[in-house]
Amino acid sequence: MRKVLRVAAASAPVTLSQVKVIGYIKTAERDTELQGFIDSAVIWIEQFTGRALVTQQWDIFFDEVEFFRPIYIGQPVDLSTLNINSIDSVTAFDVQANETIIDAATYRQSSDRIVFDQQTPFTDTRSIDAVKVEVTAGYGADESEISEDIKTAISVLALHWLENGVYAADMSLSKVPQVLKSLLMKYKSFNNAIA
Repeated sequence: MRKVLRVAAASAPVTLSQVKVIGYIKTAERDTELQGFIDSAVIWIEQFTGRALVTQQWDIFFDEVEFFRPIYIGQPVDLSTLNINSIDSVTAFDVQANETIIDAATYRQSSDRIVFDQQTPFTDTRSIDAVKVEVTAGYGADESEISEDIKTAISVLALHWLENGVYAADMSLSKVPQVLKSLLMKYKSFNNAIA
């Protein structure tokens, strides 16, 4: 399975001014640098938790075997726990790369999974990227729908990097404040993370 971001979030889960209040920063001297750290913190937290924060749209591509094996034994297909709000479409690709949009009446969403209710007309699909599932994912359309724990985690991480000069090359879990684990573990998907 591979995921491709189709439409990025329209807004950020936390604003520069909110982070500056938490960090007791009163000047604009390092605003550009801090905004970069906020943006990096959002990406880091989405990757750590495996969840989209603010509403965004993703294409999830499945190879033939990983998509069809659960269907053949009557099981749902895991869509990677992105915080899926809706399954927008399912498209199958044949060996000549022709696409067939699958009738939405043949499947339904069950949390972060797709369940096929009846025999679905998948025939002669290619082996790599055989099926594309378009989804809308995230906690909500703007920062007002993001939990305070997540907003705090973004702020703490961005301020930590600002204070310590740690850049993107050193974003391992051992190099971030321990409080992040406490704030984020309840949101973490243990299936996989956003790639």
